[in-house]
Amino acid sequence: MKQIAILFFACIFFSCANSMTEVWVNKDTSGKVKMSIDMGEAIDMVGSALKEMDPKKENDQLEEDKGSMFGTGKIDSTIVMYDMTPDSVLQNMSNPELLKNMIITMKGDADKEEMVLAVSIDYRDERELMDLLTELGSLQEGNAAGGGMSREELEKSFANQQVDYKNGIVRIPRSNLLSDMEEEGLLDEETKAQLDSLQYLGDDAEGLTFFKEMLNTDLKTIYYLPGDIEFTNDRTALIDGNRVTFTDNLWEALLNGDEVETHDRIVKFSVN
Repeated sequence: MKQIAILFFACIFFSCANSMTEVWVNKDTSGKVKMSIDMGEAIDMVGSALKEMDPKKENDQLEEDKGSMFGTGKIDSTIVMYDMTPDSVLQNMSNPELLKNMIITMKGDADKEEMVLAVSIDYRDERELMDLLTELGSLQEGNAAGGGMSREELEKSFANQQVDYKNGIVRIPRSNLLSDMEEEGLLDEETKAQLDSLQYLGDDAEGLTFFKEMLNTDLKTIYYLPGDIEFTNDRTALIDGNRVTFTDNLWEALLNGDEVETHDRIVKFSVN
């Protein structure tokens, strides 16, 4: 079903749930990036999608399927990417020690159907970050059937900025999700017409209610820079000292008929 394929594609680029990406850029070119996803909301969206696919399925069964995704009890675990990689794979890597810089945490409560998944990477300089992404890309290439991300997708997720440390300028590229889906062959004329109908039918758009749940999420990106923020060309951004927060919501853009912003974000920070 093409609509489910679109759901998965959007999950890759927009996380299918309220998510937050935090990026720390330090003066010495070291840094950290952390991506946190509200998996509780994501699982709810999967349940809605399953209901769309099989309206006859009993609600009790759907709740059981959803509950199995949470597991049981409270969850508080930390995983180092290096430790979960088989020795046979580590031996074939150029610099396997870099995988120690990637940490995965899961915290939640199954009884409350809450779960937050976070992935963080610390790096000493930009070259180390790019080397790590190269190693991760080689791991993912061998796992393409399992939904692995390409080297380019990893860079978009974990290194999506260019920093001019001398002049205090950060450039953050943005992409148009609808254009990306069209390039992947997931957005034909029929599906475009269905998406357009959301502007007029809203919740009455038959078979597309889970699109609203999927797209009506706040996607926050926060940058912590080595100097106070002086300027950004994103008029909706929130500035607080050396921190700037960007928020995207694709549903609002679709519903209002606005064009999705695709120009690069520019941030100017003070240089001491």
